[in-house]
Amino acid sequence: MTDEDIIQRLYTATGLGKVNGPYGPYRGKEQPIYHWTITKRLDALPFLREIYPIMGIRRKEQIDAILTRFHEHVWVDKRVRG
Repeated sequence: MTDEDIIQRLYTATGLGKVNGPYGPYRGKEQPIYHWTITKRLDALPFLREIYPIMGIRRKEQIDAILTRFHEHVWVDKRVRG
């Protein structure tokens, strides 16, 4: 996203993740790019569930895919050797 103020507001409102940037400009675009990233799954999942109802079809499909991958993930305790 190129709107740093929007990214900063999202970060401030949620208190989650971190903001990176500016990057670029890329591919002939004049504006720098900013990223907001949540890396902790246990932070991301409640956030995704909360915003789900207000998302469009494409974004809902992306959230569905993320939630499916999370629930299908096999947790392996690396201390256990088998």
